[in-house]
Amino acid sequence: MAVKSPWLSIFGQRERGFAAIDLGGREGSGSGTHFGVNVAPAPEELTRLYDSIFEKFDCDHGELIDLEEFRLEMKKIMLAISNGLGLAPV
Repeated sequence: MAVKSPWLSIFGQRERGFAAIDLGGREGSGSGTHFGVNVAPAPEELTRLYDSIFEKFDCDHGELIDLEEFRLEMKKIMLAISNGLGLAPV
């Protein structure tokens, strides 16, 4: 159960999961740089991004991401990353 500890650090003590509304209101979220220039995406763009990520993780479309859904999608992400790294010289 290696996912349990990061789950709690990300989502607190919630046992059931978290809802899409939990993604909003994060200070500084979405800010970054693009070719060395500070870029602040429009709030609508961030909302679309958060919604698409949430939909991907919410496998049963129950409007909550539970630990199993989180674990499944993180496993897919990590496998995709490792597949890409397999071709990179180390």
